[in-house]
Amino acid sequence: MIALKKINSEDVRQVVTRRVWTSGTTYDMYRSDYSRSNTAKVSGATNLYASTYYVLNSDYRVNSNQQILFQPLSIGQQVLIMLQ
Repeated sequence: MIALKKINSEDVRQVVTRRVWTSGTTYDMYRSDYSRSNTAKVSGATNLYASTYYVLNSDYRVNSNQQILFQPLSIGQQVLIMLQ
């Protein structure tokens, strides 16, 4: 190891919007071509960054299904367990 640097809380920034999973909420489908003329069906977003195509569950894993009634615990695209 050549060098180390201690990372402080001042060195950390949130770079994406945190969207926490909510039961029964419908989320946007992932599409890279959202625009003013092609808005997201659920949120009405005009760009991918503003759309709600992903959520964070209690295990800090990201899920991108459209309608989630139970909290998903997943790895990649496969949903393993659905918690109520």
